Amino acid sequence: MRTTAATLREREVLQRQVRTLSAEGRLSAVILVVLPIFMLLYQLLVNYSYVRLLWTTPIGLAMTAVTLVLMTIGIIWMRAIVRIEV
Repeated sequence: MRTTAATLREREVLQRQVRTLSAEGRLSAVILVVLPIFMLLYQLLVNYSYVRLLWTTPIGLAMTAVTLVLMTIGIIWMRAIVRIEV
């Protein structure tokens, strides 16, 4: 019973260490996801006519669709990189 308890405690310590060491990667992932959204909102306030082309023209719609697909792939990829199983 003591061996099992010690193993569980050691595993918990290791999980906390891994979580601490991967914190920078998780923060970077959040910034990379949120930054384009904030930039879009900023551009909507500053230069609406420029951004409006993204949903009023066929090329803009295609660019928006490609952007959403690539952002989704990037989010999945970053989560896979940062998630470390102990």
